Amino acid sequence: PGTYTGTYAINNFPGATNGLTLTSATGVAGDVIFSNAGNGNSIEINGASNVSISSMSFTQSAAPTAASAGIFINNASNIAITSCVLSGTAGNTSSNNRAIYATNTQGLIVIGNQISNAYYGIYHAGVASPSYSAGNQYIANQMNNLYYYGIYLTNHQASIIDGNVMADFQSNTSAQGIYLSRTTEMTITNNRITGQIGIYGIYMSNMNAPTTSGSQNLIANNVINGDFS
Repeated sequence: PGTYTGTYAINNFPGATNGLTLTSATGVAGDVIFSNAGNGNSIEINGASNVSISSMSFTQSAAPTAASAGIFINNASNIAITSCVLSGTAGNTSSNNRAIYATNTQGLIVIGNQISNAYYGIYHAGVASPSYSAGNQYIANQMNNLYYYGIYLTNHQASIIDGNVMADFQSNTSAQGIYLSRTTEMTITNNRITGQIGIYGIYMSNMNAPTTSGSQNLIANNVINGDFS
């Protein structure tokens, strides 16, 4: 237990096939807190694989002066973030104010987290070629008081967005619950987007899918109910 400041990097490491797990020894997220006071990312995963982050807290206690995410991931694979609490700087409208920010990554699993006070709740720009990022899941996350995007995904294939709750975006008329661009064979189900929303509950652009039965995009049982203003 304790509070840890600064940036902690996880690069490609020997024995990555056996995996690496970072978690609170007590299982209570509030017992382990990472805070970088808006001066950069708290945890950076660069080029690593098979990393699990569970039951820890990430906060930004000051307005970001640089790109600052609780967890930043780049060029990685098979990364799991579960049961964490991630909070940006309340009231800050900068795109540097980020909770989970991933690029060029496959197999990202984000389940059961609490995310608040960020410009991006979950941002994941996948691999563009030779094929889109696959094996990604965003399930049962609770999000509130975000500024612009709840879940922002580009370059994805067969990713799952299921059972997430997004409530009361900040006063931004352009806020969007789920943003998708250049995606295919997606499953978007059982999500709930309520309260102050902005402009779109779910926004989709350049979505594609094979004509094969069972491979199309599935968008079902989502509830969008709020104030679009």
